[in-house]
Amino acid sequence: MKRLLIVEDTEVVATMVGAIFLDHYAVSFATDGLQALSLAREGEPPDLILLDIQMEGLDGYQVCQALKAEARTAEIPVIFLTSL
Repeated sequence: MKRLLIVEDTEVVATMVGAIFLDHYAVSFATDGLQALSLAREGEPPDLILLDIQMEGLDGYQVCQALKAEARTAEIPVIFLTSL
């Protein structure tokens, strides 16, 4: 099964988005940018990342930049999420 990483700091939004994909992906969650980078780097990287733009600490743009700068995670597709 394909792996999906949802990076969202609002639990209600993360749960709602995760429920949409549970039948098609093995879903994991991160609540901030540092946790997202850690999950993407360890073990088998996700096949897709849904990434919130506005978060405390590292924002979505910074997380995406860090992911794309590393060979191991550079090819992971990233879709930005925002409530704006």
